[in-house]
Amino acid sequence: MPENEFQYPWQQQGEVFRVETPEMTVLEFPVADLGSRIAAVILDYLILGGVGLLVFLLFLVLTFVGGLPSGVEAFFFGFLLVLWFLGSTLYFIWFEVKRGGVTPGKRRLGIKVVHLSGRGLTFGPSLLRNLARYVDEIPIMLLIPALVPGRRRIGDLLAQTIVIRDLQIPGPLKRPLTEVSLEDLGGNLRFLDSRSLTRLDPEDLNLLEYLEGRLPRGRKREKALLPIAERYVLRLGLEDQKDAILQDPERFLREMAYLMRRHFRQEF
Repeated sequence: MPENEFQYPWQQQGEVFRVETPEMTVLEFPVADLGSRIAAVILDYLILGGVGLLVFLLFLVLTFVGGLPSGVEAFFFGFLLVLWFLGSTLYFIWFEVKRGGVTPGKRRLGIKVVHLSGRGLTFGPSLLRNLARYVDEIPIMLLIPALVPGRRRIGDLLAQTIVIRDLQIPGPLKRPLTEVSLEDLGGNLRFLDSRSLTRLDPEDLNLLEYLEGRLPRGRKREKALLPIAERYVLRLGLEDQKDAILQDPERFLREMAYLMRRHFRQEF
């Protein structure tokens, strides 16, 4: 297809969500496909439906065995409907706010919802997003994610959110970048020595520790580390080693973290 030819959103394969971190690093996450999002919602509703079915069966039992006073069946049934509305809404809000945008259904499908800023959801955006769910589930509205870039539904547009592939769902990394010993480095420092500490301060160590939890896995990890390593090459005056350092940016940053932890942690 010619480069300038218009493409509908459903023709765009492999959409990517990009966010710039405070350390001026751009992280990329694949946008979740519609199939995964629909399957995740179905799984979540199956969980909710199971709980709702138990409550409804209890209502039937109380009705037929005379456990409810005469004339209150309609009131109690209305109460169950309100309870379903509140429960199904709060279910999604609780998981999105307290569990990092991952409901049980989303976890099973490996996706999560995040704010367009890259931050996790707070109560306000999550509430807005999930109240809009009742509009989004009108059949004609199901076409909107297929037409909008990022496969965002009305709730996403209102709350400024997007659903992405969660590349770190299996669990947090164990900080191999910052919690490193000299043995982990093969017993020697290849790029740095104690003189490098004169151009570093505790905030640089804080930055690496903060960065650790945001690093993607696999090949994208090295890609995310490259611009950070390159900035420190210039700052530390190591231009003569630049090519070697950028061949192994993780090793370079590990050495830097090792020196800083050993020095600054002792100072405090």
